[in-house]
Amino acid sequence: MARVRRLLTYPLRVFSFYAFLVLLISIPIYHWVLNDLWIEELDEQHAGIVQRVKSNLIKVSGDTAVFHQVIDYTTLLDADVTIQQLKKANVTYPGVETVHEKEVGDDREMERFRVYSDTLNSNGEVYEIRVATNVESEEEIITTISLITGIFFLVLILGFIFINFIISKKVWKPFEHILHTLGTFKLTKGTVPQLERTRIREFNELQERVELLMRSSLASFEQQKQFLENASHELQTPIAILLSKVEQLSQMELNEEQHQKLGELEHALIRLRKLNRSMLLIAQLEQQEINKEQAVDLVAELRTTIESLNDFIDAKHLSIQFEPAIQPVYLEADSFQLETLLFNLLTNAIKYSREGSRIEIRLTQNELIIENPGDQSLNPDEVFERFSVNSKKNGNIGLGL
Repeated sequence: MARVRRLLTYPLRVFSFYAFLVLLISIPIYHWVLNDLWIEELDEQHAGIVQRVKSNLIKVSGDTAVFHQVIDYTTLLDADVTIQQLKKANVTYPGVETVHEKEVGDDREMERFRVYSDTLNSNGEVYEIRVATNVESEEEIITTISLITGIFFLVLILGFIFINFIISKKVWKPFEHILHTLGTFKLTKGTVPQLERTRIREFNELQERVELLMRSSLASFEQQKQFLENASHELQTPIAILLSKVEQLSQMELNEEQHQKLGELEHALIRLRKLNRSMLLIAQLEQQEINKEQAVDLVAELRTTIESLNDFIDAKHLSIQFEPAIQPVYLEADSFQLETLLFNLLTNAIKYSREGSRIEIRLTQNELIIENPGDQSLNPDEVFERFSVNSKKNGNIGLGL
């Protein structure tokens, strides 16, 4: 079976995957945009530096000694600027380029430089003015952007979780209330709980459908309950008349076959009467007409029930071993329902016990255990289901428990 998750975890997973995908794609885009802006800004700065240097050199171009002194001072004061004399045949300037050179040092790593070059003609000679600035390597840029993106992704995930929590507590509160109402709704109460309206249209529509469903279910239940009760009451008189007539016929002079047929009819009518009484009891329980709880002495109720079944017990030559609790056991219950329950439990134990066997009854402050040796054990999954019986040889109908 697939793992069951909360509803809000599904959009959280989708949003997280989408955010991760967008941020992953943004890494090369960030790199390209930032690198392009940085290079463009460097080229503008380099062009300004070269123009300033050229302007200073042009001013002193008439004096060769001063001209060379300015070149020396310029390269000394600004390490990024180099000025050297060129042959005319090699002049291909101005221009910009990105070059990789080995840094002089212990690591001797390959460094990236952005270079801007231009030329100056002075006194028949050509000079190259070159400005080179070290820029970060692409690997370092990508690593930095990836790290920042990872931090942003973590912040987004935490934000999604927090927002998801807020939504779960506030926005989905009406939905949780609907689930709670459905879980506590009982047809036997006879009322439909009123759900509070919200500002969310979908939840209001859901509440209307749920209320309509509960009202419809309650109306159907009331009709079925009323029909069951009416039918049970109406059947009592005809069944009693039929049994009376059967009893009168049994006292007449009949042959063996007629007595047998009459016995079968009486057995069917008795079974029908038991079914009718059980149906009437169910109707009364569902209407809560006999729900009057009081403190009932469970030990006394058990002794009374056992005494009422003594003839039944003696007929099967059974023995009862009753081990009551040391202290009195009182139970808050309806005395009629409790009496019916104990009667059903003991009757079943007697019916299905082997002849001459022993029934053990143990009562403590926390539990009541009735054990009997039988041919077939009870099915715990169906023992409280209506019309569920393990065996029909004793004419049971499965409504007792």
